[in-house]
Amino acid sequence: MNSARETLNAPAEAEAAARRILDQLAAAVGAGEKTVAAYYQLASDRMRNSLGGREHFGRAFRNDRYSPILNGLSVELTSLELAGESARGTFTVTTPAGPATFVLAVAKTRFGERQGEWCLSGVAREGVDL
Repeated sequence: MNSARETLNAPAEAEAAARRILDQLAAAVGAGEKTVAAYYQLASDRMRNSLGGREHFGRAFRNDRYSPILNGLSVELTSLELAGESARGTFTVTTPAGPATFVLAVAKTRFGERQGEWCLSGVAREGVDL
């Protein structure tokens, strides 16, 4: 059973963990293939599998919709929304063509070898219809 202190500290600890992984993801922006490698390393197993392995994962980020993450000049984490053991961070990436805004979802894994780790679980570009 959790103590009252552990229960009170849980949201602060979750926010700190979410901020750490989002900071890692932000630091990787603009490094081309190194960005792909960093995002793949931090991606959840489910995200990796849904994109079809590392080669397909990289291909997904090389298209026009997501290429600002690979080629951005700078990035700013503009918001963080926590929901239990998951969070959404909004990044504004500066590119020569102008800013691009992305929402990155991160969550604490509940199963498998990486249980308890915070991982990237999704990326969406705002203002672009799928």
